[in-house]
Amino acid sequence: MAELYVDTEGLFEAVGEFDQEIKMCDQCIQALEECERAIQRLADSEQYQEDIHKLQRKIEVLRKCRENFRQAQTTLNDIRRCYEQVEHCLLYTSDAADDLIG
Repeated sequence: MAELYVDTEGLFEAVGEFDQEIKMCDQCIQALEECERAIQRLADSEQYQEDIHKLQRKIEVLRKCRENFRQAQTTLNDIRRCYEQVEHCLLYTSDAADDLIG
């Protein structure tokens, strides 16, 4: 039987990196929203409306990226938990086999 190996430490690191990316997305979203509000205060004419719409689209794309990071992070956590359960099962099975062999 082939040995199952998952780099759980690497998974923990990846999950942590996703946390950092999510925080950076949050900071960018906040900065872009502040820019949007500043432009809207200045924009009494139609001249800036196209720029405002472009900025709003970029904010929405960034929000979707953030959500994708969050989903990837959740998936990695699920994989880690599944691996830990399988690892415990394999250890139990291995110990039981050793007991039978004597």
